[in-house]
Amino acid sequence: MTSEITIKKNTSLEGIEKYWLHNLLENLVFNITQQSSFQLFVEGISLGYLEEIIKRGTTISINLKYVKAVNEEEDFTGFPPILHSIFGLELLHVCKCVYLDDGGKNKNWKSEIGNYVWKNVLNNAGSISSGKKVYLISRHGYEVPRRLREDPAVINFPTLSFFKTAIYPLILSMRGSKELGFAETALIEWIHQIAENAYQHGSMDNSKKTIDGYRGIYLQKYILNNEVQRDEFPVKVQEYITKVIKEKPWESKKVIVNSATVCDLGIGIQNTLTSSAPSFDLLNSAFKDGVTQKNVGSKEAGYGLGQALNAAKNLQALLYVVSSNLVASLDLSIDTNNRTSPLKFEMELSKEHGTSISLVWLTVL
Repeated sequence: MTSEITIKKNTSLEGIEKYWLHNLLENLVFNITQQSSFQLFVEGISLGYLEEIIKRGTTISINLKYVKAVNEEEDFTGFPPILHSIFGLELLHVCKCVYLDDGGKNKNWKSEIGNYVWKNVLNNAGSISSGKKVYLISRHGYEVPRRLREDPAVINFPTLSFFKTAIYPLILSMRGSKELGFAETALIEWIHQIAENAYQHGSMDNSKKTIDGYRGIYLQKYILNNEVQRDEFPVKVQEYITKVIKEKPWESKKVIVNSATVCDLGIGIQNTLTSSAPSFDLLNSAFKDGVTQKNVGSKEAGYGLGQALNAAKNLQALLYVVSSNLVASLDLSIDTNNRTSPLKFEMELSKEHGTSISLVWLTVL
């Protein structure tokens, strides 16, 4: 028996939660078109659902609508942009077959298309840019994108100093400016600390084995033209935008909605902490200064997520956290002097895998 899911334009978290895991059959076909896409920061969350589908024993295939092969040398027409992404690479990785809309030919194109996309990533030192979105992509065997390696032959997570140097041009290209301000510097610190945490903890399963799959960082931007209620934005983001614009003297300026996400296929932040406390309490505690999986004071101890939260407050951003099955948020534009604000519980999901941590903030042209 086979079920189908068509990824439509601006797919929401609510839509994924409602349809992707319910009534799963032995086989599942994802229909992908050039319009297939996700709402702001939802792509990172979708990775955990793919992992859940595979863990439940369902075999995935992909049907690429309106895509045709020009020749046998990896040239295609109508190629969907969604495949040039972390989600696209993960979907290609976990699927069994990829079929083109080629008038009935039944060739499996998984190898050719997977190589086609991954080659583009490697040719760009582990990054992909597509106008309003920029990716830095990692996977099993490619734990740190080459762009972020201080020594190309050594796979260690970069220092903050080198990370700033490496990611600076990407953020400049997104901003369309010649230099970065205070807010962008805070952003780089936030991404570095969240990504380092994902590098240390988000690539391992419960048995401490490396997870085969894709993860990474992606940045997005949208220019508003006086319309806050856009299909690209989840309701939570619409509410945040409306509130911030109302409080700022930006009536005559163009507002840019910026987003940064770090996502992985790990077991969830709360599940890396050794405590018998309720899951949501553990998730909240992970964002306090000094909380870490390692013994505090030991050489192996990291910084935890507390410092990342402090850096994010400098952006007066909306923080959105999906950790395993828990969803939480925190509006950092409210009472920015309060460094102990707890995360707000949003909902509980039906998946048990993956972490996606996002910031959304506003700037003006």
